[in-house]
Amino acid sequence: MRIRIDLKIIIFLALFYITNQLQIYLTIMFFCVIHELGHIIVGLILKMLPEKIEIIPCGLNVSFRTRKKDMEIPIGKGTLLELKMVLIALAGPLVSLILAILYTYNQPLYISRQDAIYSNI
Repeated sequence: MRIRIDLKIIIFLALFYITNQLQIYLTIMFFCVIHELGHIIVGLILKMLPEKIEIIPCGLNVSFRTRKKDMEIPIGKGTLLELKMVLIALAGPLVSLILAILYTYNQPLYISRQDAIYSNI
């Protein structure tokens, strides 16, 4: 597994620091990481291994290694690989939706409720 960090993050950090909005950027990045962890966890449950994780200025990006045998197993009009990819794709937004609902009724610790909800929506 390769991990790559985009150095444009430094520019984003500087811009948000200069404009006094660093907390909002860090809040968004925090929730982006949790969103991507939803994808990664479901991928691992489905026995797909992360091939590359990229840390980019607006979050993370994960790509999974595909197995040839998953492409050969038909399911309905598709394959097992396509079903796995759909489940993995749905996992991140589902995690974000659950967090937005939870923060609607609970006050998060170090950030405002509004920032937590809007970051997840």
